[in-house]
Amino acid sequence: MLRIPRVPFSVLLAVCLFSSLAFAREARISVYLSLKEPALSRLWFQIEDVSVSQNGQDWENLIERPLEVDSSRVGRGQMFLGIFQVPRGTYTRLKLTLGKAALKKEGKLVLLSLAQREVEFRISPPLNLREGDSTCLFIQWDVEGSVRAGFSFEPSIRVRAQAIPLRGELLYVTCDDIDTLYVIRADRNWVVGSLGMGDAPKGLRIDREHNRLYVVDSGSRDIKVVELSTNRVVDTIMLPFVLEPTFIELSPGGDKGYVTDRRANYLLKVDLASGSVESQTELGHGLYFPLYVADQGVLAVSSSLSQAVYLVDPVDLRVRGEIRTGDGPEGLLAYQGYLYIANRGSNTVTVYSFSNGNVLGQLNVGLQPRRLAENNGKIYLGNYGDGSLSLLLPGRLVVMRRIAVGGSPFALAVCERRRWLYVLDRKGKKVRVVGLTSERPVAAIPLGGSPFSAQVLE
Repeated sequence: MLRIPRVPFSVLLAVCLFSSLAFAREARISVYLSLKEPALSRLWFQIEDVSVSQNGQDWENLIERPLEVDSSRVGRGQMFLGIFQVPRGTYTRLKLTLGKAALKKEGKLVLLSLAQREVEFRISPPLNLREGDSTCLFIQWDVEGSVRAGFSFEPSIRVRAQAIPLRGELLYVTCDDIDTLYVIRADRNWVVGSLGMGDAPKGLRIDREHNRLYVVDSGSRDIKVVELSTNRVVDTIMLPFVLEPTFIELSPGGDKGYVTDRRANYLLKVDLASGSVESQTELGHGLYFPLYVADQGVLAVSSSLSQAVYLVDPVDLRVRGEIRTGDGPEGLLAYQGYLYIANRGSNTVTVYSFSNGNVLGQLNVGLQPRRLAENNGKIYLGNYGDGSLSLLLPGRLVVMRRIAVGGSPFALAVCERRRWLYVLDRKGKKVRVVGLTSERPVAAIPLGGSPFSAQVLE
């Protein structure tokens, strides 16, 4: 019999601590490429390596395999080159190692000679990275200015660090698998920056009146408080005795936060001003999504394993009522006196009437419905299992139509001013954009990780 030697606990602890500290020293960079202006010429080139340097001498290689850049495919959007881990420090230079380059003329590719195989660029302003940071680096490519004398290729590129705008419509998206909060401009549907967000950020809520964004950090078991005017984490609210905090809901005044713990089955009420947990209660099994229904003065909380939604008093957390649902209830939406409940396991939506306290009925929808959103009298439901949205008729058990969006629709967010419905494609690691006027997909925003939750600041 093979004997495995015993390792002293102190040694194991030291190894774990060393590993965690080594990982903590890493920071993340998401790299995006866009065009300076729409290009008349179609230009293609291959990048064999992307490197960054703090001093211009020691280079950190970023990519593992060559990348191909085609100006016609970038168009007016952004091309995601990847997300990379680098040691902390101040990075001032970026270097591209080029492979081939070609110009497409009259349907044919004309190979271009390379003026230089390795090309260096200054990062402006310098990229300052601390432990646990997650930031963006943007490469702006001047296509027309990259061809010399009609046959030589020398990329005309500007490299800049992120600068998140403080005004306008912004979409905030958490990616729990890369500990990152992305910020997206809704007018262009471009990523403009990102923030490192602890360990597995999940649910989020915006309180515009108090200039705050609250993000549940599931791994660190706390709430990160982001100041919207500066996009900086300004506070951390600890959540004692929790196992896996997941979602947060705010009271109408923004002074209280309600957090669900899906593993310990606790609902917590948090005073956001003092940072203290005022009370907690245990509900069902697999406690999931909280929703404050202001006109009913009640907090609805889905319990995925109990096949129920609890109606809870937001003051003392007493259970006022219980709604029996289909299998695996998750997302909730309150609209015009009804509560819509997405049942992932049974592919249905339960419709509950607050006026008479009864379930109106069950509505068959797509595969694995997860989240709901409402805009202009229409209810949209994301079907995670079949890449579609179901469009529901309010107050009735009717599916008006299905909208094919692709991927794995998860959370939904609406930008009313721009008339966008943002659909988080969790498996595809992108945000799909659906026009609310045309009710068709119009764009896709690539991310470095799997999106979990989102909300628009308008």
